[in-house]
Amino acid sequence: MKISLRKILLLSILAIVLISIVINSFIFGGFVNNYFKSYVIEEYNNKIEMIKNITTDYLENNEITKNQVILQLENFIEDPISEIAIYDEEGNYILGTGNVMLNMHNQMMNMRNTNTNLKTDIYDLEENESLYGYLEIKRNMNIENTENINYFYDSLISGSLISISLVSVLTIIISIFFSKIISFDFKKTVELANKIDHDEDINFKESKILEIREIQNTLKNISTKLKLKKSLKKEELDKLTHEIKTPIMILKSNLEGKKDDIIDFDEDRLNSLLEETEKLSHITENIKEIYDYENGNETVLFSEFDLNEEIRKIYSGMKYQFEKNGMKLEYIDKKHLNIKSDKSLINQSIYNILSNAYKYSSSKKVSIKIEETNSKVRIYIEDNGKGINEKYIQNIFDAYYRVPTEKTNGSGLGLFITKNNVEKLNGTIKVESKINEGTKFIIELPKNI
Repeated sequence: MKISLRKILLLSILAIVLISIVINSFIFGGFVNNYFKSYVIEEYNNKIEMIKNITTDYLENNEITKNQVILQLENFIEDPISEIAIYDEEGNYILGTGNVMLNMHNQMMNMRNTNTNLKTDIYDLEENESLYGYLEIKRNMNIENTENINYFYDSLISGSLISISLVSVLTIIISIFFSKIISFDFKKTVELANKIDHDEDINFKESKILEIREIQNTLKNISTKLKLKKSLKKEELDKLTHEIKTPIMILKSNLEGKKDDIIDFDEDRLNSLLEETEKLSHITENIKEIYDYENGNETVLFSEFDLNEEIRKIYSGMKYQFEKNGMKLEYIDKKHLNIKSDKSLINQSIYNILSNAYKYSSSKKVSIKIEETNSKVRIYIEDNGKGINEKYIQNIFDAYYRVPTEKTNGSGLGLFITKNNVEKLNGTIKVESKINEGTKFIIELPKNI
């Protein structure tokens, strides 16, 4: 079952408010109930004391008439007291009140509860240890279950229900208002994501909600980066397409000339054609790099091999190329250094760094050195060229990044690929460089995975 964010917010807020009201009602009701019961019992006991004082004073002093006493006592005939009677010390009836009030009371109680239970309390009327008579009070069996108290509880429940209803309505209205705002902003964010997905121009009003605004800004930054990457990728591919035409045209024209017997393939011409094939090889490598790392076609294959032997092969293969460029490639050889890692990723990483040194360094010498510890191996590749400005170093491992001061023909992926390769092997790579002193790359790898 699908449910919208707006409904979830609305139901969540409403549930929280209702639960809060119910809990608050129980707690508040409990306090009120305990306090009110104590208050009712205390008031009842105060009434009894007042009645005892009136009747004792009457029996002791006889200063007021019988009718006056009855009038005073009738003021106390209300729920739970239904009848008051006075007896002398011998138990003879003197006066009483409440018969009419009792009948009215019974009628009202019968409307609420057909089972009316009365209880009779007898109190001694005495003063200074002298007994003057007895006070008889007939009352409701339960002092806390009077008509007034029941009316109070009914009013409390009614008020609570009205309060819950009003708060619920207000909560729904407020929740609808705010959920509409949040839902609207999320819909706009989804539209923004869809526009990015379809490579459309984005133009949106930032949300006032902090979290949604952060999502929108993140999407905006992603869109900018994607467009930049796409632009750079297209620019790179266009450039490679243009570059590939030149060596193909040279090779084609020479082959056609040879076919027509108008060109002789002497050693200089053959070397020239070999250089053109090297250019083609370099261009195809760049195309493969772009394709592989844009589409994630990467595989890590661990095996045990002699790292020294692999580096020696790279050194032997590139030594002649460096010498042709007037540079010296030096390798401080070790006898054996067995590690368990991905041979291909290590070879590619070392080749990329050496290739950069060959193409961009003004150094006359590039050296490769290996150091071994108990669990790790470090590969140092160092030149004594012009170095890299410190402000560019933090970016040289970024995809498509080229040092602004260099006239580069590469894809800008070489060092990015190298860093990714090393990290896949649970290793690290860092660079140290000083202007006019040179640059050193340090690759640290575990000997065993």
